[in-house]
Amino acid sequence: MQSGSGFSPVLFAALLIGGCSVMPEASQPLPGPEGTTWSLSRIGTTSISAAAVQQQPHLRLDAGAKRVSGSSGCNRFTGTYQLDGDRIAFGRMAGTRMACSRGMDVEQAFLAALEQARAWNIAMGKLVLFDGNGVPLAELAAGSRR
Repeated sequence: MQSGSGFSPVLFAALLIGGCSVMPEASQPLPGPEGTTWSLSRIGTTSISAAAVQQQPHLRLDAGAKRVSGSSGCNRFTGTYQLDGDRIAFGRMAGTRMACSRGMDVEQAFLAALEQARAWNIAMGKLVLFDGNGVPLAELAAGSRR
C-alpha cells in the first residue's frame, strides 16, 4: 500500500538492502604491524629489486613474544621490539654473519633503518617506518598474515 506522498516501503527497503555492501577483505586496513610478514620494498627513497639481494629482505613482529625476526637480504636476524600506538623501537639484533655476493649494502641499510625506527604507519598494504623526525626510513609490503 502506498501513501499519498509516493513513498513505497518496498522500494525503500530494496534500495536500502541493495545499497549496503561489505568491503572486500583485501581493501580493509590492517590493524597493526604485528602478525604479518612484511617484505622490504624501499629504503629511504631507493626501491629494492629482487636482483639486488640474495633473498628478499623481510621481517615479522610476534605480538605474543614481542620478538622480531626475518632476513636482512643475506643473513637472518632476530631481536626484540616495543610497540606503543604508532611508536616503535627495535632492541639489539642478533643474526647470522654470512657474506653474500650481492645485497650487503641493502642489508646494512635495512638493519640501520630498524635501529633508527621510532614510528610506523600502515597505508594501502604498506608498512612505513619513520625516524624520530618523521622521515621515512623503510617501506615494506604486506605478505602473509597468521
